[in-house]
Amino acid sequence: MKESTKRLIRTAQTYVPWLADAKAEFQYRLRSLARRPFEPDFAALRLFGGEDRLHLDVGANRGQSIAAIRLTARRPRIMSFEPNPVLAARLVRRFGDLPGVRIEPVGLGDREGEFELHIPYYRGYVFDGLASIDRDAASSWLSPRTIHGFDPAKLRIETVRCRVVTLDSLGTEPFFIKLDVQGFELPVLRGAEETLRRHRPVLLIETPDDTAVLDHLAGLGYRPYAFDAREGRFRAGRTGVLGTFFLTDDKADPIARFIDA
Repeated sequence: MKESTKRLIRTAQTYVPWLADAKAEFQYRLRSLARRPFEPDFAALRLFGGEDRLHLDVGANRGQSIAAIRLTARRPRIMSFEPNPVLAARLVRRFGDLPGVRIEPVGLGDREGEFELHIPYYRGYVFDGLASIDRDAASSWLSPRTIHGFDPAKLRIETVRCRVVTLDSLGTEPFFIKLDVQGFELPVLRGAEETLRRHRPVLLIETPDDTAVLDHLAGLGYRPYAFDAREGRFRAGRTGVLGTFFLTDDKADPIARFIDA
C-alpha cells in the first residue's frame, strides 16, 4: 500500500475513533480465514519446524503477533507482554481463554521497577502502536507528513504508570522472541542476556535505527537476516524493511537450505 493511501486512511480513522477496535477485529478474522499473518516476516516461523515451543511476544499492542504466531507455528505456547493496562485488558478478553496463551501486563527492561508510558491520541483516536517511554518519540511521528491537515492542538499525550521486569528474572526457555518496543529494544536485550546466552532463541526485532542493537547482539553470537516472504528465504547479513531476524549458528544451520549468503 502506498504511503499516500496509508496517510489518507490514517487521517480518516481519527474522525471515527471507535473504528480502531472494529478494524482490529475485522483484520484478525480476515487473516485467520486467509491463514496469512499481519506481517510476512512471521511466515519464516514455518521453516523452523518443531512444535509446543515457547514464543515470547514483547510489545503485544492489540495482539497482532499472537494471531501471527498461532497461524505460523505448530501448537505454540505464547507469553505476551503488554505494559499498557488498557491494551493488556483487551488482550485478556480476546486471547486469554485460548490454550497456550498467557498475557503478562508488564513491560520488559534491564531493571525491575516502574516507568511512565506515553500514549499519543489525535482527535480522540489512540495511536497505541506509537506508545513509548520517550515522550518526544510518542508524539513526534504524528505530523503533517503522516496526517492530512495536522493540527498540533488536537494532539494529546496520555501518561500511565507501568511495571517493568527483566526477562532473565522470569526464568523462561523461549525458542522465539518478537521484540517491538518503540526504541526500548536495547534495555530489554540487556535484561535478557542470560536467557539469550543459555537458550539462543530466534529473534525478530523491529529493524533498529542505529547500530547499538546490532553490536550488542553480535557480542552474543547473533547475526542479522532479512526474510524474503515471496521466496521463502533468508538473506544473511542484511536487515529487513520492517523487521530483522537475528540467529545464532545453531539456529541457522538447520535451515541453511533457506539461507542465501
